[in-house]
Amino acid sequence: MDDDDWFIDGKSLAEWGKNSFRLEVTVVDETCSKDQKAAYQKAIYNAMDQAIGNLHPQPNVHVVDCKTASYGYTGITQEYRYQHKDEFY
Repeated sequence: MDDDDWFIDGKSLAEWGKNSFRLEVTVVDETCSKDQKAAYQKAIYNAMDQAIGNLHPQPNVHVVDCKTASYGYTGITQEYRYQHKDEFY
């Protein structure tokens, strides 16, 4: 996204003279503690600050906690994998 089109507190990133990012990560509900998610957020901020630098203090990291029946991959939910773990592990 162009810095002129990204706004924080009513000013564009171009006006701020800063960089930013938005990252969305999906995890299965009840697999990460609040402390783990907080540490992850800090680690991501620090990594992105090293990668792109000059970060505005309000980038966005969104950790989405999904129920096991709502999240999956290869067409199979995490709930199904749990209930049928002998098939997968």
